Amino acid sequence: MRARLQLWQTDVGRLPVHEVHRRIDERLSDDLARFAELRESLIDAFGLADLAAVMTEFALAERTINRIWSASADGYVDEVDACLQRAAAHLDLAIGRLDTALQARAGSRRW
Repeated sequence: MRARLQLWQTDVGRLPVHEVHRRIDERLSDDLARFAELRESLIDAFGLADLAAVMTEFALAERTINRIWSASADGYVDEVDACLQRAAAHLDLAIGRLDTALQARAGSRRW
């Protein structure tokens, strides 16, 4: 997901604005749904507190991607660009929090 958003950030000037929401439908919808479906197994793996930190940022990214979709459908190039940057930042934070949780789990297993 993050890699796709990064590519779109660099291509936003060349990519027709009305194409962005189609690409979200084609290339991101399944990834977003799959990650959300993993919640239960992620709770078991990381615990509720760590997963809540990850899911907070993921939910903000997902909400921002929905804004991108709407802005694209309405033809608002500047809003698409701004939201792409915000969504990428939220995904970065979610990944960082997931990495932190993974490291904490790995460290706690050493003892």
